[in-house]
Amino acid sequence: MMKKIQLINNNGYYNLNNLDITLSSIHSFSDIELFDYNIIDLNLKELWIYNTEERKFKEDKNIKTLTETISENDNIIIILPSNDEYVLESYLQNENNQLKNDSEIITTFLRDYFNIAKIILSYGKNETNFGDYNLEADFYFKEISNFNIITKNIIKKPTTIKRRNITLTTLQLHNGQDIENFINLIFETNENIPKWFDNIEMFDDKEQKSLIDNNKQQILSLEKEISISETKLQENNYYKSILYEQGKPLEKVVRDILQDMLKKDLSKFKDIGNEDFLIEFPDITFIGEIKGVSRNLINSHLGELNLNYEKRRDLNNCENLKPLLIINRFRKYSPEKRKPVENEQIELAKTKYGILIITVESLLEIYDEFKKDNITCEEIKEMFKDEIGLLKYPIL
Repeated sequence: MMKKIQLINNNGYYNLNNLDITLSSIHSFSDIELFDYNIIDLNLKELWIYNTEERKFKEDKNIKTLTETISENDNIIIILPSNDEYVLESYLQNENNQLKNDSEIITTFLRDYFNIAKIILSYGKNETNFGDYNLEADFYFKEISNFNIITKNIIKKPTTIKRRNITLTTLQLHNGQDIENFINLIFETNENIPKWFDNIEMFDDKEQKSLIDNNKQQILSLEKEISISETKLQENNYYKSILYEQGKPLEKVVRDILQDMLKKDLSKFKDIGNEDFLIEFPDITFIGEIKGVSRNLINSHLGELNLNYEKRRDLNNCENLKPLLIINRFRKYSPEKRKPVENEQIELAKTKYGILIITVESLLEIYDEFKKDNITCEEIKEMFKDEIGLLKYPIL
């Protein structure tokens, strides 16, 4: 009986050898349950555009729409991409790189959309023998977790792995013959086994099946816990990124931190001056600049903030206006190797401008304490309101 196959890609497969193959794309695909096998080919440039601010792939909605239709009864074959360019999008610029130089972007994709963790790929053009001919790949699996190895290349490195209904392969299937041979190899052991055979129980079948079911539940539970922890680590890294970011990415993360700590919605903030944030309370309004620099704080940083402070004060006739300078100095160095803010700038901020300087290191410490419920929103507000010069936390 001929198997029904859906091939989800945009590459235009050719010479399909009269196989019953439905060609689809991530933008338009048929019901997964209609097919014996669904092949998802990740060799599509659109898939490999990642927004570093939003921390998701450009095709996020379309990919989720596809993956959310998959059930445990669907045979899914995922063809991992060959080496090609991927794009990191940001407000400042787009950065192009090769997948071989950062294969972690592939594992991020698998984790985000297929809940597959702990997969590490290595680059190196290789071949896997399929009887009379070879299939090529640019990657092989270096580390796997809870997967069975199905194929190995000629140097005995895994190129296809399988767990339950999901098969991952680095092998590139270019035509119908490749697809037919691959499916026959992966699923050949089950082809001639009748469905009623699974109902025949002898020896210790019940015990083993029960053990398998229990272990599967444990694995699912652990995988869920791992996924939750990895998501939380990703969130933590997002906030910690203020230690190396600059420009718009830095501004966005800092605003998110301030919004959370001070319980103020900054999403509708409009920069009608040149300040990076404006946070209003009944008794005080914070006006702020956010800087990411390779060297130390200099006088012009303070002067620029003071100029914006005066513009805003004159515009709103506001007396209770407090300038805050949040700065990431020596951003290319680890925090322990960064020089302290010079006394000259601290005194200038204190005596001339009334500015509070907050280094990103101090901001993260405060946010960490806030997350642990060791400091309140009101206490943070009062700290920002009362202190001038360089903020030292904890305040003695």
